Amino acid sequence: MEADKIASVAQAALATTSRRVVRSAMTPIIYVCLGVSPCFLAASYFLRDDVFLSRTFGLIATLPVLFACGMFVYFGIFKTDKLQSEDYQIKQELLQIALSKGGKIKIEPFELDAILDADPDAIEHLRRAKK
Repeated sequence: MEADKIASVAQAALATTSRRVVRSAMTPIIYVCLGVSPCFLAASYFLRDDVFLSRTFGLIATLPVLFACGMFVYFGIFKTDKLQSEDYQIKQELLQIALSKGGKIKIEPFELDAILDADPDAIEHLRRAKK
């Protein structure tokens, strides 16, 4: 019965991660936390008769979570733009490239549409125009 509960929790966690759309610098460590921590917590629970192994697995389960918290604080203080989504970062880079041209910038309608859609071809177009 307990194995069924653990399987349903794991399945719910996987379903939640598959719906996650926003990608940032925190996404990989969040996936590691979702994969590693429940496994080690389950191992800690099933090996509760052996105190050393149970506590060791419990400690190992908390390490990715503590690391993720540390990364979040670091990015929150030093690199706040890394906590934004990939789409936001790409649009920000496109705007920075457009602004780095200096002076008056002639922006054609297709460039604005490309910036709003974050089309990878638009990035190359603006980079070539910068040179």
